[in-house]
Amino acid sequence: MLAFLLSMIALRGRDEALAAHLAPQVLRFHVLANSDSGEDQALKIEVKSLLLGYLEDKLPADASLEETKHYIGEHLGELEQTAERYMREKGFPYSADARLTRCYFPTKIYGDLVFPSGEYEALRVSLGEGAGQNWWCVLYPALCFTEPEQAVVPPQSKELLRDAVSAEDYRKLENERRLRWSDKRPRIRLLGVEAVKGLFGTK
Repeated sequence: MLAFLLSMIALRGRDEALAAHLAPQVLRFHVLANSDSGEDQALKIEVKSLLLGYLEDKLPADASLEETKHYIGEHLGELEQTAERYMREKGFPYSADARLTRCYFPTKIYGDLVFPSGEYEALRVSLGEGAGQNWWCVLYPALCFTEPEQAVVPPQSKELLRDAVSAEDYRKLENERRLRWSDKRPRIRLLGVEAVKGLFGTK
């Protein structure tokens, strides 16, 4: 158990260090549903897709990180109005609140890359009360997918990310998935079983 706790502490420290390096180079997207009801959660996904499509249409394909943030900062009101118009058409009288801010994100897998937990700058959109489960992705470079479980990171997004961070940090993004899902977990469970057996004198 001590070895397990120490490994978790080391993993968290590694996450924080990598997140600190990555945060200035990326922009994330965070959508909070009004509530956890099935209707509100479905609406969250619809609005997410709507706003991603809006930004894809408006932003140049080669927009830099700073250009992306500048455009979003200048058009937060339009993003809110776009979301609210859609929600009213669907029968939801909710307001939308869009802002550029810093948010805490848990560890997230994007294709074959793993982004560590930490604080990142993000476009955050709250729907209604914003009290429901949230959805997130990386807006720049473009790592937002309709079906994340089937996602493959586009080569151009990988190139942008590779250019934005150090070679060492990029290798860590690729290696984190292998490290997290290695055979360490089964071994930890076996150690726990052995410890219980030892308490009762069994083999």
